[in-house]
Parts: sequence; C-alpha cells; structure tokens
Amino acid sequence: MVRIHAGEPGCKINDLQSGFDASYEYSYTEGVSQALKILVLYKRHLQSCPIHKSRVPRSKRRFWMDCDCPIWIHGRTPTGDIVPRQSTQFSDLKRAEALRASLR
Repeated sequence: MVRIHAGEPGCKINDLQSGFDASYEYSYTEGVSQALKILVLYKRHLQSCPIHKSRVPRSKRRFWMDCDCPIWIHGRTPTGDIVPRQSTQFSDLKRAEALRASLR
C-alpha cells in the first residue's frame, strides 16, 4: 500500500502513471505533429462534376483527380509552417504538385 502525504510535490501513485505520461507525451508531440507535417492536395468538386453521379464513395471523392475541378491544398510544411486551405488555381495535378514542391 502506498501512502500519499498531502503537500508532497510530484508524488506518484505508481510507475504506471509515469509510463503513461511518457507515452502520451511522445504520441502527442512526436506522433501527431509528425503526421501533420505534410501538404495535402485534394479536389473540391463542382456541382457539374461527373463524380456526383458515380459510385465512388464520398470518403474517396476528395482524392479522385480525373476531372477538371479545382485542386486545393492545406497542411503543414516540413518546417512546421501552416498552409491554410486554399485553392491552387489549377485543375492539372502536375502543376498543383509543382506548387506543393515549391512550398516545401
């Protein structure tokens, strides 16, 4: 049995807390921030786009590039700078990828 005395700074109930704190700190700072350091290209399809009449699942439609709809970009650069959601002003994937490469 562990006795906890009031006023002891930083007392821990057991070692599980320190293990949890360490793993949470790692997953929050390293895992999440590393996953977000990318720039994502995706389409915002117009109402007239044929994707709306297709059987492509809604969750996959953003990344369907076989149309003339505008390509958008958002995310973080490798240095951590935030790129807010904005249009690339292109519908051609090669030109949008060139823009993404210039932002890195």
